[in-house]
Amino acid sequence: MPTTTAATTVSSTGFTANWTAPATGTVTNYILDVATDAAFTGPISGSPFTISSLTLTKSITGLAPSSTYYY
Repeated sequence: MPTTTAATTVSSTGFTANWTAPATGTVTNYILDVATDAAFTGPISGSPFTISSLTLTKSITGLAPSSTYYY
């Protein structure tokens, strides 16, 4: 199972989501959910994102300033 790590490049309208690769197994791609609530019932536009198995980050932009987002 991949593990999320702290967001980086945080600005008022975006951030970079980060995660680690699973310790065992093979990944074909990652599915990244980004939402305005911890229950993920308010996804942002485009979420969920399909990410290549070779990528462990995703830049998220165009967010509302001073809002909280979850991934």
